[in-house]
Amino acid sequence: MQKRKALITGASGFLGSKLAQLAARQNEVYASTHKYPVNLEDVKTVVSDLSDPPQVHSMIERIQPDVIFHLAAMSNPNQCEKNPHDSYEINVNGTRLLLDAAGKHGVQVVFTSSDLVFDGKNAPYKEQDPTDPINRYGRQKVEAEKSVLEYEHGTVCRMPLMFGEKSANSGSFIQPMLNFLKANQKLNLFEDEVRTPLSSQRAAEGLLLMAEKSPKLVHLGGDETINRYDFGLMMCDILGFGKELLIKRKLHELEFPASRPANTSMDNTLAKSLGFEPGILKKELEKVIL
Repeated sequence: MQKRKALITGASGFLGSKLAQLAARQNEVYASTHKYPVNLEDVKTVVSDLSDPPQVHSMIERIQPDVIFHLAAMSNPNQCEKNPHDSYEINVNGTRLLLDAAGKHGVQVVFTSSDLVFDGKNAPYKEQDPTDPINRYGRQKVEAEKSVLEYEHGTVCRMPLMFGEKSANSGSFIQPMLNFLKANQKLNLFEDEVRTPLSSQRAAEGLLLMAEKSPKLVHLGGDETINRYDFGLMMCDILGFGKELLIKRKLHELEFPASRPANTSMDNTLAKSLGFEPGILKKELEKVIL
């Protein structure tokens, strides 16, 4: 049987790299990259600037993918706040351009959005709950979502806080935490910032599954709701570090360029009904840090 062709944007990133590795087991995978190299076994690299219409149209015309996983984004909320024009070009206009090119060939597009489309006041959030982002990144994701939802062959997957092994070019939020703990340094963690974390492995599996199931909108959150401080305690417990290294903080005590919602935990009932398995948080974390 002929393999499906999968094109992955943002394949040099933390989640994109994991997705490309998994997808390559059963698909012919093309990794679209612009700034950073992608060197993964059984993955073909395509250099393309997603802000350049001729390049994007040419890439899709040449590859003729069956599905596009659109992960490329400026995903750091603070960077988006500081760079409104550049982030909009990547997060919103880049998505619209890709959809326009994909539409010429009827290609399925699976788009990764974020739990930061919510204001954090009415968790846990279901797919039908209204969005109300409190930072620029969240607002840009909402705009991009609308374009994908209007696209005939589009699926929006809202992703939670994710952790996992470092890729060649980027890591997750746990790498700095591990560095602090291993250096026996104090670590400030919020006790009032609550999420439903998911490992990059489970997230990538979920994206591949949703490409098969094709829901219009789905939440790929983890099963467990936890705050940043308790997540740190879990890490200390697994690695044998003393919890005295962790300092409880409140969101209002520190200022960031981008506002941070308190609780964006997501209800994953729909995803699980489609076969998604988020795994047990502590066991997934052990796989990454032990």
